[in-house]
Amino acid sequence: MDSGNGFSNLPAHPHQAFWGIVAALFIIGFPLFFFINRDQAGSMKISNGWIYFYNQGDEGRLYKVGCDGNDLQKLTDESVHDYVIDGEWVYYTGSPVNRLEPQIDALYRVKTDGSARSMIFTYSGRLLAAKDGWIYCCEHKGGPKLYRMQTDGSHRQELGNGDVDQLICCQDRIYYIYTEYEPHHVTVVGSNADGSEAQVFFNDSVSRRLIAVDRDWLYYHQDGAGFWELWRISVDGKQTERILGTEAYGGHVGGDWVYYRTGFLGENLYRVKTDGSSSQCLGHPPGWDNIVYGDWIYFINDITGGIYRLRTDGSITEKVH
Repeated sequence: MDSGNGFSNLPAHPHQAFWGIVAALFIIGFPLFFFINRDQAGSMKISNGWIYFYNQGDEGRLYKVGCDGNDLQKLTDESVHDYVIDGEWVYYTGSPVNRLEPQIDALYRVKTDGSARSMIFTYSGRLLAAKDGWIYCCEHKGGPKLYRMQTDGSHRQELGNGDVDQLICCQDRIYYIYTEYEPHHVTVVGSNADGSEAQVFFNDSVSRRLIAVDRDWLYYHQDGAGFWELWRISVDGKQTERILGTEAYGGHVGGDWVYYRTGFLGENLYRVKTDGSSSQCLGHPPGWDNIVYGDWIYFINDITGGIYRLRTDGSITEKVH
C-alpha cells in the first residue's frame, strides 16, 4: 500500500511551539538547553528498514542507521539542507562544511549504501519529494514556483505558481499546499504527477498541514483557533470529517490509527482510530516527530536529541541511537 506518509517533522502550532520553547528554557536553562541538543538528530525519515537523519553534532551531515540501532553510516560530506529518497538513491541539497570553501548550494545524489556520491548541478531550490525518477521542488528565483525534474536535472516542468513547502506523492497523484502571505491564504491541491487534472480541495485563509494519503483519504492538520486539529477529506473531495477537535501535533497514519502528540512540550503520545473513535494515551516520551514503521513508532527525543522507538500499543520504549 502506498500511503504517502512522509511528514514526520510537522512542528507544533506556532503558538504551541513558542510557549514550548519558553517552557524548555525556563526548565533546563539556556546553557544546558543548547548543550544537550548539540548532537540532536533532525529531519528523520525511514525507508526500507533504515532511519535517515541530519546529524547536528556533525555539521548537519546526513546519516543512516538501522531501525534496530545497528550499522550507523555517514552518507554525505556536505551539510544537508533538504533530502528525498527514491529507490536506491538519496537526492539532497547541501553546501560545503568547510567555511573556507565557497558556500555554494548544489543538488547532489548518493546511493543509499553511501556509494556513487556526485554533484548534479548548483541549485538552491527546496526539495519536496521524489518518486519514479522525478524530483518535485519549489524554487523562488523570479517568484515561487512548483517544478518537477528528472533525477539528472533534465526535463524540468513547471507545475504551478506559488510557495509550496509540502508535497505528497501517492500512486500517480500528488497532493500539495500553496501558502501566500500578506494576506494569509492557503490552497490545498491534488493533481496528476505531471500537474494535469488539478483539483482544489481548499482555497481560504485557514492554516493546514498535510499528514498522509491513505486508503482514499487525505489526512491533515487544521488550525483550531490556536492549536492543530486532526481532519481528513476523501480524495474525490466529496466528504470531509473532523477526526479530533482537541490539540493534536505531529500526526502520522499507521494502519487504522492516527498517532499524534499533545501537551506543553509534546510529551503526551496518543493514537486515535481514523474515524475518530478509541483515543488512547501510549505514554509520555518528549518529542514532536512520529513515524510509524512496522510495530514501532520512531521519534526524536527533544530533550536528549536521541532517536527512540515505542511499540504502537505503548508497551515498550527503547533507544535506537
